[in-house]
Amino acid sequence: MSDQTEQVQTAPVSDTRKEVNLLDVEINSENVALNVMVALLNTAQKRGVFTMQESAKAWECVQKFLRPVPAETQSENITMNVTEKAEA
Repeated sequence: MSDQTEQVQTAPVSDTRKEVNLLDVEINSENVALNVMVALLNTAQKRGVFTMQESAKAWECVQKFLRPVPAETQSENITMNVTEKAEA
């Protein structure tokens, strides 16, 4: 019975994680962009909506993953002649 009445007291665990404003994070690599996108998704999941600034930051992250499309060589104009047959 003494086991049930005893209370274990523990010291509060200090949270060593530093809170960072996602809007202040400089997107300078794909790894940073991915981490910010994950954090933004977590924020969206918690609150259900993005602010305009957060949406812009998410777009900045997405752009980090977009690869430029190589410019095509000068395309030639193609002309198609269509002739309609007159019905009798």
